[in-house]
Amino acid sequence: MDSGSLQGEREFQNELLFSSKIDCKYIVSVMGFSSNPRKRRMLLIYELMENGSLQDCLFHKKSEELRNWDKRFSIALNIARGLEYLHHYCDPPIIHGDIKPSNILLDGGFNAKIGDFGWRGLRWRIIILLKVR
Repeated sequence: MDSGSLQGEREFQNELLFSSKIDCKYIVSVMGFSSNPRKRRMLLIYELMENGSLQDCLFHKKSEELRNWDKRFSIALNIARGLEYLHHYCDPPIIHGDIKPSNILLDGGFNAKIGDFGWRGLRWRIIILLKVR
């Protein structure tokens, strides 16, 4: 995002406003932001997800916790609940469009949350969804 332009600042503000309205324990939360237009820096600050991505845990860390089928089922259920929230409880409904192991983040208890929305592309998906309705 071109943080040095007025349009870039507006995009950042819109993304911050949009993401801060999501309140679901299955979606990674925005905790704050930092903006310094003079230095062309705009950051969203998300909650800490201690165990990183599901992809890292499955393929790189070889986590013992994820060998348990009950934990795997719990992760799948958390993802489904997060998607249900986005599709049915957000107004307008949100379609993530990129669910994959690297976009599922795990907290300290290996509870899954959906992250990495790619907010810039998401805005267009929401507009399209509204036009279809």
